[in-house]
Amino acid sequence: MLPLVRRLVDYAPSRLLWGSDWPHPQYFRPMPNDIDLLDQMPDWVPDEATRQLIFVDNPCEIFGFPRP
Repeated sequence: MLPLVRRLVDYAPSRLLWGSDWPHPQYFRPMPNDIDLLDQMPDWVPDEATRQLIFVDNPCEIFGFPRP
């Protein structure tokens, strides 16, 4: 997963959003722990400014949310 994430971050950081598919309505095996996935973000995206884009700035721009 890490090579794919890094490639996406390198290519288009201003177009990425965080998503987990919670509450996983079509997944019938043991549920993934979304917090474990979220905890990997500093490893996947070590730059704090890029994480700000992914978690805050990009969703605000794409969906028209008010900026915090």
